[in-house]
Amino acid sequence: MNNFFNIELPPYAYLVQVINNHPLAAATYVEIWRQRDKENKITIEKNEIRNKFLIAPTKFRNDLYQLVREGLANVHESWDKEKKEWHKIDIELVDFGRDEYE
Repeated sequence: MNNFFNIELPPYAYLVQVINNHPLAAATYVEIWRQRDKENKITIEKNEIRNKFLIAPTKFRNDLYQLVREGLANVHESWDKEKKEWHKIDIELVDFGRDEYE
């Protein structure tokens, strides 16, 4: 496990990939990584994003799709038909052989 100030970080190769290609999404990636479960998944309600990630939902979503483009996350948005907007995001972080990157 990469450790910096006792914070669990993503595998080094993945973190460098995000920093090099999408530096503005790096903090979001690290925070998603920290909050994931044992299966590398996390579900986030839209109204929880500001409190958990300290950014606006639109910025979070934009950062998230940068991670999808890099092949580091899979995303499913739940849509509220009445409000005509998304209300929940299910994220699964990709982790190809974590041990080899540490």
